[in-house]
Amino acid sequence: MCAFKFIPHSSSLFYPLFSILLVQGGRPLFSSRMDKGTRALEPGAPLAKPVPIPATAQNSKPRISLSADSKNKDIKSKSTTDSQRSKSDTKSSEQSTIEQRDVPDTDSLTDEQFVTNLLMRLLKAKVIDDDKTDRRKSESLEDGPPSRADVAIGPKELIRLTALAVAVLLNDKCLLRIDKYVLPLLIVGDIHGQFIHLRSLFEMFGGPAETAVLFLGDYVDRGVQGIECMCLLLAMKIKYSKRIYMLRGNHEDANTTLSYGFHEECLSKYRSDGQNIWESFVNVFNVLPLAAIVNKKIFCVHGGLSPYMTYVEEIDKIARPLLIPAFGLATDLVWADPDQKNPGWSLSPRGVSFNFDAKAVEEFCVKNCIDLIVRGHQINTDMHNSGYKFFCGGRLITIFSAPNYLNYHNAAAVMKVSREMTIVMTVFRSSDDGGDDERVKREQFMKEREERRKARKKAPAAVTPTVSDKKGVPSDSDTSADASEEDKNRELSARDLPEGENEKNEKKAGEEKSHKAPK
Repeated sequence: MCAFKFIPHSSSLFYPLFSILLVQGGRPLFSSRMDKGTRALEPGAPLAKPVPIPATAQNSKPRISLSADSKNKDIKSKSTTDSQRSKSDTKSSEQSTIEQRDVPDTDSLTDEQFVTNLLMRLLKAKVIDDDKTDRRKSESLEDGPPSRADVAIGPKELIRLTALAVAVLLNDKCLLRIDKYVLPLLIVGDIHGQFIHLRSLFEMFGGPAETAVLFLGDYVDRGVQGIECMCLLLAMKIKYSKRIYMLRGNHEDANTTLSYGFHEECLSKYRSDGQNIWESFVNVFNVLPLAAIVNKKIFCVHGGLSPYMTYVEEIDKIARPLLIPAFGLATDLVWADPDQKNPGWSLSPRGVSFNFDAKAVEEFCVKNCIDLIVRGHQINTDMHNSGYKFFCGGRLITIFSAPNYLNYHNAAAVMKVSREMTIVMTVFRSSDDGGDDERVKREQFMKEREERRKARKKAPAAVTPTVSDKKGVPSDSDTSADASEEDKNRELSARDLPEGENEKNEKKAGEEKSHKAPK
């Protein structure tokens, strides 16, 4: 039996709803006291004095366009004319001038100084909020981009950062072992390019020096700032390698990012350098770990289980760098889903990997002495107001940490595991969601619309009874605006009569009219 304890929180950039404390059998299953209020991220004592950001970089507009819908207009075909080439050269020279003005010169810095400097710039970047594209004003999925951070990162910086990250990530095993001394641990689900919300999580729960963080994957695609999300996480991973842990999701894959936005984001922001930048991030994706075990009891993964895996130690045998194959253990770890519709293992409707039922979860937990499976990868109607969902009687939980995802107006959730192995679920909403008043109105509207749909389904499909007017033309009270009050009353009473009585009354009424008609 699980008991729930609600713990309120406050944050300037979120609308936190509640937290839930899981307790089993009268004692904490896993325990933590959530600190109230917000705290700024404290990266700790810098390894070297960071280079100050020039005033021109702080006050000027960003060099790169942060719109995910913008097109790469500077990639020219082989048939480009000489005049077009000259214009392109002029534009590239202007672009490089803007780059030198906006991006600080970090070439002379050591790796430690460079990472610290980039980290501070990302954390202090100002938020841009365009009122014309404010999502809270519309419920359409075609709205413009949400609030974003104004931060300029040069192409050389991205290449350097990804190279450092690859070396650090390869020091981790494919199956991470997070020991008890690392706790408390914050577990975060899908981010999908929501940099503002990612940064606010650190403000809400503290920095890596205070709380270790495990990310379950899906950092890019669909959001407008996937590059910034990756830069922040990689910089923290390099600086706090034993406090920040990153798993691979199905969107950390070359083929997936080609279809869902991250490749286009690289091209639109960095133009001719975009392809090289995208390839450097793909190199990072290919070395990310695939799963983690927390204190030997909590199995964490992005997707799910696999019919090719009996024991978790088999994950260590997966070699990296790794391209996600069409099938196999690695594919299932980032793509599989729990589903109770079909027994056992069934083909996934996604077209890749499998679905697994509660029995598969129980067998896996028993064989590996696992108490809980934590995963991401999904958001559906059951998770709309909570950001998480239990499966298999609480042995598996799905969490999703991107609020207002694709303007879906959904809540998001994160999980905190304390040293006493107590789990606290914190549920929150985005400030882009319009606040509590609009949320209540929207939920009321959705509820009323659903009730109307159910009422229409339950209504009989019989033909509506009609009566004849004075001219002998059938009249319907639902469509005739100028029908007499007498005809309306007659129609309403006719609907209440047993079947067959309506025709008798209409025939009788017709005979009376014929009898009273003047000669």
